[in-house]
Amino acid sequence: LRYADEALSINDDAAAMLLPNLTAAMADQSVRTAAIPYLKDDRPWIPDFVRYAAASADHVADVTRLVIAAGGLPPTVRYEGLDAQILRGLARRYEFALAKAYVRQMTSGHGHFLGDVGFVGASADPRFGPFAWSFVDQIDLGAQIDEQGVLEIHASPSHRGTVATRILILDPGIYRFGQKVPSSTGRDGGTGTWELRCLSADRADIIWTMQFSGRSDSAVSASEVTIPSSCAGQQLSLLAEGSDIDDAANMVISEPTMTRIGDSLQRWTGETTRLGVPLLEKHLPSLRGPRYYLSGSTSFISDLCQQIERAGVPPGDIRIEMYAGY
Repeated sequence: LRYADEALSINDDAAAMLLPNLTAAMADQSVRTAAIPYLKDDRPWIPDFVRYAAASADHVADVTRLVIAAGGLPPTVRYEGLDAQILRGLARRYEFALAKAYVRQMTSGHGHFLGDVGFVGASADPRFGPFAWSFVDQIDLGAQIDEQGVLEIHASPSHRGTVATRILILDPGIYRFGQKVPSSTGRDGGTGTWELRCLSADRADIIWTMQFSGRSDSAVSASEVTIPSSCAGQQLSLLAEGSDIDDAANMVISEPTMTRIGDSLQRWTGETTRLGVPLLEKHLPSLRGPRYYLSGSTSFISDLCQQIERAGVPPGDIRIEMYAGY
């Protein structure tokens, strides 16, 4: 490595011969260990080497292990886009366990967003490549996120296609997917369909779908999702379809969630409806009297407070804590 470092640092033509050899050598753990100081010292040739190795289908896993062992890529502009390139290479090789380890290293151990279906924060950060949301934005079909993390979808008449997609890494088990669809701005809100595929080297089977309409007024939709033990990585896609009338379809989605409800395949038999006055009235003899402690997202808590105040609960009996940004 010392001779390669000298050659690559002073002779640009050396890269064509040495980078392929260095990339192949990364399969040897002892070579990766020896390469760690060069990466940490940010030697001049390291960005080109990492970029070359990440593009190699046979060795992207090896360079990933090197970067993890070195504590990540140096935080300079020379490495811009390389995290995403490495993660794209791992996804193409279905190396989901290694991708999860890489993301945890990037986020100092906080890789929980790999199972978060929301549209804000790391879930929409392009540094995470295919493990963050990717949106289509065309004239006739597309989607974009506003500042509050709400997804706005548009689809021209008779147009249908995928408007958003990303890869999740969900552990096996049963989950509940939920979302809120406020009223549409057009005469016809069109139709949306969520689709979850299990990713593997030889197939990408659909394991769950959920269709919803943009015509509904503040509708909350939910559906149960089962992740089998053989499914290490999942691709979540959102498809939109315009109506058959002349107006373009417009849909808005807020507060999507994917919540694990069990570690086994045993079915949940408890409540599955959204928390609100109807559910409280079902379980409480009277809404007046208890003291309410509410915690959650800003939009959810604001809506719930308004509901219970309209139902006659004094504001002094309500304690709230709101978390913005998701």
